[in-house]
Amino acid sequence: MKFLDFFSKNSWWSILGGILPACAAVICLPLLALLHGAEVFSYVSLLCSVFLFLIVYDFGLSRSLHHFIPSLESEKDISEYLKSSMLIGVLLGLVAMATVYILSEPFIRGWLKPSEKILGELITSFKIIALGLIPSILISVYRGALEGKGEFRIANLAKMVSGCSLFFFPLLVYPISPSVLAVAFALVASRFFSFYIYFLLSERYLPTIFGFGVISRIKNIINYSLYAAVAGFISSGFIFLDRFFVAGYISTSELSVYILSQDIMSRYLLLPWSLAIVLVPLMAKSDKTEEQSQACTSWYKKVSLLNLFYLLVLLLFTFFIAPVFTIDAIDKSAIIIVLVLAIGVMAAAYSQLPLVSLFAKGKVKLLMFVFLFESFVYVLIAPYVFDVYGVVGASFTWSIRLVFEALLLRSMLNRYIRNK
Repeated sequence: MKFLDFFSKNSWWSILGGILPACAAVICLPLLALLHGAEVFSYVSLLCSVFLFLIVYDFGLSRSLHHFIPSLESEKDISEYLKSSMLIGVLLGLVAMATVYILSEPFIRGWLKPSEKILGELITSFKIIALGLIPSILISVYRGALEGKGEFRIANLAKMVSGCSLFFFPLLVYPISPSVLAVAFALVASRFFSFYIYFLLSERYLPTIFGFGVISRIKNIINYSLYAAVAGFISSGFIFLDRFFVAGYISTSELSVYILSQDIMSRYLLLPWSLAIVLVPLMAKSDKTEEQSQACTSWYKKVSLLNLFYLLVLLLFTFFIAPVFTIDAIDKSAIIIVLVLAIGVMAAAYSQLPLVSLFAKGKVKLLMFVFLFESFVYVLIAPYVFDVYGVVGASFTWSIRLVFEALLLRSMLNRYIRNK
């Protein structure tokens, strides 16, 4: 099959798998903000953020399958990698569950500092979402295996269900109970439901994870995913988890604007990421090829057009975002926040191909050191900026870092494809 044919078929599935969850987010998040109010929504969005983060972060397991599976030919080898990844995923999920359960109370009391009226319910809610961590990680393992094998149709059908349920379940449960606790249960239910869908759809395309088959690839996966986990945590965390850090410096009303703007606009990143992920089987090849170079050039042209369209649409709808909030101080700064964050989102769009390509090529150590350096600079500068400039400073910090990252990652990818 010619590469262009392969790309065309799978990219449409991948784009659809990104568009539907993005639409669900655009519909559901503003409704949740209106129904719950600014303070409660800021906490609801933090609960959602845990699973949003795990959609893009999986402790390096899907990245490792992107790297290994394209070179495998036998079902036996694929089965060994899949089972080994599942076992590691369960163990990591147990550790993550214990961590979230133990740290929830000190984090909420000492950092978020909510009102006494909601304190107990919020602590319980964060402990409840720990139950959804294992299925969330295993979902990523299934997705990574399907994408590594080139089964993008099945991967994206399951991704549509997973992404949409994450936003619709909390909305559907609101008529039953408007509490944060109900949202937590709904989010956990969405993760178990999504894992079941992945399992059902993957049965014909991946080896079974049950039985007494050999689990012999644990060392290979750990050696790769250890570095990928660190790099992926920082790169994904800067987009989806920085709000937990920012929350200690700004008010709940400001946090609502910041998170709502980020969450809605960041859904757009599913489009460039969807176009990039279908190139994994090609970019995983160790040898440079003219095909890789042409694919990169074509991808950047497509994303440039997408960014232009995104910016035009954003400018048309910007003035409909601020009126959602009724606090005057927020109304005046909301437009600035949205436009500044939009610059970061468009920069992040350009990072998607070099990021997934460098992971696929096995350049995980290099990526880890790059992101560690970024995080070191961020920790040095960000607290001062947040203290002095508040939510506007947080928005500028977020976007400037993403612009720097896009330029650096593109330079790195060019080196490994064209100039090495």
